Amino acid sequence: MAHAWLGLAWTLMAMALGVATALALRLDGPERFTFLVEFSVKNVGIAAIVALSGFDRPAFAIFPGAYAMTGYPLAIAAALLFKRLRR
Repeated sequence: MAHAWLGLAWTLMAMALGVATALALRLDGPERFTFLVEFSVKNVGIAAIVALSGFDRPAFAIFPGAYAMTGYPLAIAAALLFKRLRR
């Protein structure tokens, strides 16, 4: 259960970092949203592959799994909310 909370915290921090970066670059709404999603979900697969094949440590794949279980649903929810707000 602790891994799920860590995954959620990591996802929210990555989303905040994406938005902050987009704001620093003075990007508008759609581009800010792209940064939010991209920062939050981009390296989950790579982390799992490195954990399993690079280190040969299945235990290292727990966090990417927890991150994927929280990050992808949050990104989808954010996309649906963004789409609804743009109408």
